[in-house]
Amino acid sequence: MRQIAAAAKAKGVRMVDAPVSGGPEEAATSNLVLMSGGNSDEIAEVDSMLKALSSAYHYTRGVGTSKTVKLVNNMMAMGNILVAVEAFTLGTAAGYRGQDVVAMLDFYNKMHQVP
Repeated sequence: MRQIAAAAKAKGVRMVDAPVSGGPEEAATSNLVLMSGGNSDEIAEVDSMLKALSSAYHYTRGVGTSKTVKLVNNMMAMGNILVAVEAFTLGTAAGYRGQDVVAMLDFYNKMHQVP
């Protein structure tokens, strides 16, 4: 990302990066989580637009930094999914019905406010 930004700058093109978390439904209702990275002056020019698209907006500083934050977020999400799969496997191997394990995991998530 930084190399692309440097090449763009050499041609007089300004650039920011702004990955999102969320899907089409969140986009339609302006409920995306949006991260932006780039020069603060360039971000200032698009700041209001980025905020309008999202319900949560984070400026992460330099170009490419928001991509790193997005990757960290994705890693956490995938880690949570893998842990849930392992918990489900352990529960069913211990003799619990699948729907009971899912109900227990759902209760745990609600109790601890885990997304």
